[in-house]
Amino acid sequence: MLDGVKEENLIPTEPNDIRRRLKELRDALLQLHKALMDSERTSYEQTFGKIASPYQFLKLLTEDPGLPGCGPGIPAHRRNG
Repeated sequence: MLDGVKEENLIPTEPNDIRRRLKELRDALLQLHKALMDSERTSYEQTFGKIASPYQFLKLLTEDPGLPGCGPGIPAHRRNG
């Protein structure tokens, strides 16, 4: 038991329940992703100035190795020194 909830109630077994839970998870992850991208854009713009368009931001995310969209590393606008 977990705080009064039986373990069998935590894991859905019916296909519709599984589908619903996966959709809820997907929606939550999309909201988190948007919040992270908004935060990165704000931080980047505070350092380098306004990004002209959503296309330019996407290009920065996919091509600038300092931004988190490109894998590991510390974003240029977050480096010390």
